[in-house]
Amino acid sequence: MRKLPDGGAEVAWTYEFPPAGEGLGKDDKANWRREANFRQRNIQEHPNFAKLQKKYGWDEDEKMFPKDMPDSDGGSGFSGSDAGKKNPMHGRKSFDDLGATLVHTYYVESLSSIDKDL
Repeated sequence: MRKLPDGGAEVAWTYEFPPAGEGLGKDDKANWRREANFRQRNIQEHPNFAKLQKKYGWDEDEKMFPKDMPDSDGGSGFSGSDAGKKNPMHGRKSFDDLGATLVHTYYVESLSSIDKDL
């Protein structure tokens, strides 16, 4: 399952069957595994990009944050003393997207034991 920027989630279900003739031991029916993942995504895909635009300014033509902080007239929430200071977001093109996948593997001996409502 992966949380999506719009608040939804992405879930993947897969079914696998053990090779014929391989028996399942009592303790082999369920398994949990966690997989961590990491990727860099375009800054415009950030879930709070609208807030970043407002706070740090955004040059739509250049598709980047400006070199200097915007003035308070732009509705950025900064006082006049912050206007013109170096923008900490300038040059930032991506952000780190950290996630995890939880995998639950459960073996059944027949399809009739699978919940029909899945």
